[in-house]
Amino acid sequence: MSMSICFDEVLISEVQKYPHLYDLSDANHKNRLMRENAWQQIGFAMERNADNCKERFKYLRDKYRKEKNLMNLPSGSQQQI
Repeated sequence: MSMSICFDEVLISEVQKYPHLYDLSDANHKNRLMRENAWQQIGFAMERNADNCKERFKYLRDKYRKEKNLMNLPSGSQQQI
């Protein structure tokens, strides 16, 4: 999926407006209707399909976590792919 860095930055900014999408401690995190409504709003703001925005954000989040975990590896340890 090739999207521009600018799109990714705007997407992240939009998602930040809805903490219940990413904050597990948020009281509304488990409210499926609120999450779906938030993704619809994000899709509207991005002029894209809500599912595409959701999928792209998941990709970015997973990539970030993977890179962060690699940075936390002790020096000398080998990474298995």
